[in-house]
Amino acid sequence: MYYIDLDVLFDRQKRLDPPPQPPEKVLVVGCGGIGSWTTILFALSGTKDFVLVDPDILELSNLARLPFSPYDVGRPKVEVLADFIIRMRPYADIKVFSEPFQTIMDNELFLKVTEDADMIVDAVDRADISNKIVAFGKKYLPEAEYLNPNYDGYSFSIVYGKMKDMAETFSTREPGQGYTIAPSFSGTALFPAVIGLFVSEIIRKDTNIHKNSLKIISRIVGVR
Repeated sequence: MYYIDLDVLFDRQKRLDPPPQPPEKVLVVGCGGIGSWTTILFALSGTKDFVLVDPDILELSNLARLPFSPYDVGRPKVEVLADFIIRMRPYADIKVFSEPFQTIMDNELFLKVTEDADMIVDAVDRADISNKIVAFGKKYLPEAEYLNPNYDGYSFSIVYGKMKDMAETFSTREPGQGYTIAPSFSGTALFPAVIGLFVSEIIRKDTNIHKNSLKIISRIVGVR
């Protein structure tokens, strides 16, 4: 394995005052366009341990919004994402589960590998599964942070806070035109920048995360 000097790699981050404190271990449920970019950004910020959950196979259409290779089409998304992160951060420890979250959430092995997670990223596109993720987190990881970033073709939304303070109140939106309004590649271009702002403030333990990030985002997109 190629040796990476972490002091050199994260030299500029350490100059910040206070220095960033990325999550030690992140559980990511949903490894599509949103979950993959969020995972990649946490890996870039210094997080070393990940547990990835997604039952889906990478399809050719996914490559319009993900930085993966056509040669990865047909492979489980969790494996493709894990390989991508390992190429960037060979020291990362990544566990993958290619089963639906609701079928493994009470599994003994799954509970064992997630017992020390301090961040849960909910990147699924079904409200009923989000509610199960919240129930899981409140039961097993109440002190973990919860991050739910979402892009539905209309707008970005982010729910963030302590797991124990979350509520199982996600509901499905009325059917709409979705990506016929804003194509998925536009989300690919903007989403990493938007979620990157939130990740940067999360790892700096900034209590004004929403206010500060939204102020910067409004400048980027020209909203006053």
